[in-house]
Amino acid sequence: MPISPAEAKPLKEAVAEFANMSASLRALEADELWCQAEGRTPGPNLLALLDAARIKWRKAHTRVYKLIDDMTEEKP
Repeated sequence: MPISPAEAKPLKEAVAEFANMSASLRALEADELWCQAEGRTPGPNLLALLDAARIKWRKAHTRVYKLIDDMTEEKP
């Protein structure tokens, strides 16, 4: 299915944002695992950052898949 340039630009931006959110979330999750591996409890700042990153990741994920759904939706 061909994608028009008008459709491609928002999708590329959404995918780039999703990739950035995924990388940020992975880094924070790695910090959490590092704390646990050392026998320490992750601090409240790290846990707050993780919560915020998960919310941003979910929003970026939803945006990407909504754009894809809209592009592949059957039009009468």
